[in-house]
Amino acid sequence: DPTPNACNLCHLDKTLDWSARQLTEWYNTPKVQLTDDEQNVAASLLWLLKGDAAQRAIAAWHMGWEPAQAASGTQWQAPFLGQMLIDPYSVVRSIAHSALIRLPDFADFEFDYIESIENRTAARQRAIDRWSNRPPPLPETKSRTQLLLNEDNSLRSDEIQRLLKQRDDSPIVIAE
Repeated sequence: DPTPNACNLCHLDKTLDWSARQLTEWYNTPKVQLTDDEQNVAASLLWLLKGDAAQRAIAAWHMGWEPAQAASGTQWQAPFLGQMLIDPYSVVRSIAHSALIRLPDFADFEFDYIESIENRTAARQRAIDRWSNRPPPLPETKSRTQLLLNEDNSLRSDEIQRLLKQRDDSPIVIAE
């Protein structure tokens, strides 16, 4: 998967195809070959669900970053950050929780990133349930498909699971 880029780390709700088209339009950059997922799924979700631990950490952090929230909205990220509460890497879990509590209606969401897998799994479900019962619908201008949502704003669980099965869990070391 491509390295996270500045465009998609602010416009978290946009695809790599969107970024490529903007670069072609603005700077006449050559068109790039993209996979179906890169054309149709928000880049942040690709990094979060199927990326390596560094990509997951970077995408999760940006979901809590105020400028990215201003550009991308705040009503759709919670279930994906909730999914990261069971990530194999504790640092990804910690970053996901920090981003989650920066979303509306999640400031009081308690989570301990070093708890047992059973407690972390329960926390993931609490986050998804809280998001599912949210009062405000997503804005009509958002593309539900690229955010892995159905028309009724429910999660496209089959697509999420498909991407999670492709996740890169290779051990990594991030140098400071």
